Amino acid sequence: MQAETVIHPRARFESNMGSILIGRRCVIHERAHLGIEPKDTANASSGGVTVGDYVIVEVGAQIEAGGTEIGEGSVIQVGSRIGSGAKIGKQNCTVTPRSTIAPGEILPDQTVVYSNGKRRTDKRRILEARKAGLLRQINVVRSMKMIRSDPDRFG
Repeated sequence: MQAETVIHPRARFESNMGSILIGRRCVIHERAHLGIEPKDTANASSGGVTVGDYVIVEVGAQIEAGGTEIGEGSVIQVGSRIGSGAKIGKQNCTVTPRSTIAPGEILPDQTVVYSNGKRRTDKRRILEARKAGLLRQINVVRSMKMIRSDPDRFG
């Protein structure tokens, strides 16, 4: 996990199938589950999960292991499931609540997945605004002393 990433206490990580890399300034919400064992283990590829910088994984979202990648600035919303080996754009994708991305599926940059798998391209160009908002959120949590900093404990 890289610098300034916020992991809520009830988030769950499993590295049984491969490593998990979380980028800078990400927020992983409670009950999010990363590295979950794929439903179809026989056809799943090996590898873990890679989450780019400025990614938000919301409450109850599940990301299967198997070389799965979440691109920079993406948002995986409440209760979504990302299949094993899926590649979620290199930049600024949104997977809306309770959506499912099939194993091995590749989403182009700036794709919004909504309403039972429908897709559109997000032309709002909000990546920088989204990054600024995420940074403000992290700073608020830090200023409220909600993020415990105890480097000696891990030294």
